[in-house]
Amino acid sequence: MISIIIPTFNRNVQLKQCIQSIRDNSAFENEIIVLHPFVDQQTIDLCNEMKVNHQNDNSRVNGKRVKSLWGIINDGIELASFSKVCWLNDDCLVLKDWDKYALNYFENSIGLVILKTKGLDEIGRAHV
Repeated sequence: MISIIIPTFNRNVQLKQCIQSIRDNSAFENEIIVLHPFVDQQTIDLCNEMKVNHQNDNSRVNGKRVKSLWGIINDGIELASFSKVCWLNDDCLVLKDWDKYALNYFENSIGLVILKTKGLDEIGRAHV
């Protein structure tokens, strides 16, 4: 199984579709970890509604960004329960059985796997 890290900031339409895509298209019960600043109650409510683990990414102090995306991702890796970790942007959709394919590559001792995904625009429409 895979721990999936999703950093987000005020993009709840895309985030919801991303999480639903993971649930609909995964072959396994993967762990989903959403990382976001705790300034947006809508994101907190969405994560609770969709029953996904979410954590404060500590990326903002007094509204100013103080941590890079890579710092947020590294924090997510520390939270991961599984040895296989995937980072997705909040505007990504995964394809059917994406995790089966990814795990096949990991089994061959490859440390980094990049899979093609479809993205979402600012109002949640999918594009290739």
